[in-house]
Amino acid sequence: MSNQDRKSRFLWPFCILAILLLTLFAVMSMVPQKAFLEKEETFPEGLYIKDGRIYQGGREYRQISFNKFDLWMQYLDQGWDHPRGEGKKAAKKAVREMCERGFGMNRTMSPFYPSWYEDVFFDENPTRQAEKRRQFFAATEEMLDDSSTCGIYTVLSVMWSMEVLADLGHHSLYEGLTDPNSLGYQKFKEFSGAIVRQYKGRPDVIIEIGNEFDLLADLQRKGGVFKIRNGMNCPEPNERGEVVCVGDELSPGEIVRDERNNFTSDELVAFFKRASDFIKSIDPDRLVTSGNSGPRLSAMHLFKSAKAGEPLDWSHDSLKERRKYFEMMQVGSGIDIIQIHSYGDRDLAWYQNVADDLGVPMMIGELGPSGGDSKDFTYTSPVNIFQLERTFKIIKDSDIQVALLWAYGDDRVSNSESPNFRIRNGETDHFLFVVERANKNLQLKERQK
Repeated sequence: MSNQDRKSRFLWPFCILAILLLTLFAVMSMVPQKAFLEKEETFPEGLYIKDGRIYQGGREYRQISFNKFDLWMQYLDQGWDHPRGEGKKAAKKAVREMCERGFGMNRTMSPFYPSWYEDVFFDENPTRQAEKRRQFFAATEEMLDDSSTCGIYTVLSVMWSMEVLADLGHHSLYEGLTDPNSLGYQKFKEFSGAIVRQYKGRPDVIIEIGNEFDLLADLQRKGGVFKIRNGMNCPEPNERGEVVCVGDELSPGEIVRDERNNFTSDELVAFFKRASDFIKSIDPDRLVTSGNSGPRLSAMHLFKSAKAGEPLDWSHDSLKERRKYFEMMQVGSGIDIIQIHSYGDRDLAWYQNVADDLGVPMMIGELGPSGGDSKDFTYTSPVNIFQLERTFKIIKDSDIQVALLWAYGDDRVSNSESPNFRIRNGETDHFLFVVERANKNLQLKERQK
């Protein structure tokens, strides 16, 4: 056999192998690469709940940020408590500052008084009402868009003041809270339902039902839980003890100011369930929080005395009683995220442990200094800064995911002279640095897990 023949016999297997490899490569290039890879895990857009924790993109979400509670008011720019024409400008500045410092959540309130709802949302004239709502949603969307551009989630509190549930319907709070057919509750549904429909599927919004409704429960006040404001024309109680007032610019028309405005904690839980079910019927994936403050030191004793029709019992609850009350306010409420408010750092770890046992995530919706004996609630006070630095460490060590300080850039005219609870660029820069550092450290904890 010649050398040429031997070379040919030696090379032909390599030629066949080369042809096979080229063929295989050609086939593979025609098949999507993902077919050969393990299926990529996908996550819901925005925040979601898994195993009793708040997640974002497959990782636990953690954030120390703020209440800029008047932000919504400013974007609506009605001149309620801000100079008309200046509100939105100041609001945009606040959002920009939060963005630049890396803060990722803001809690803000709906119109506060019944008259404000009528200014921007309700009207007996259908044409005027349609135009009001067009402007309302244009301003709200601008607020949400400005915030989401740099990753800020917005907690929209759709009925901040419980007074609205009664006075918009011109009946008692008890009726608005317990009767699904009451005018006040129907208007709550109309307002909140329109918001949830408008932003259905939008990933940067959490719905809060109201602010600190639980602090009005079980008080059994002789005149009811709502105060009589200056300017209200309120006659003496009739033979049934009823008082119907008129003449209030903030709550126009007839409004109830008597014992019919009292209610109990279990009635509030039933209201939350009804309201959250309604919201979920429109947008099943929308996260809902209550806005509750958390139980008083005497919450269970007050509840029991109210249910029994006995005098108020302000005895302090045992830990067992407090836990039972805390669980009662969550179980059956339909609420996705438990909320507490804390001025100081009392029992934060305890609350988180109970939430973990319930399998429900928890957030601190309001956080601030206790003030102590000095009643100094400023963020320039070294004592308050030291206390809150300690609180931030407790938040991190207790695995609390979200805490929102009260309050960023309060621009209300009615509060312009008070430095208390006001966090602002140029005034509280040292404390802002402390919060920035605490927020980064809290998020670093998740990255280290």
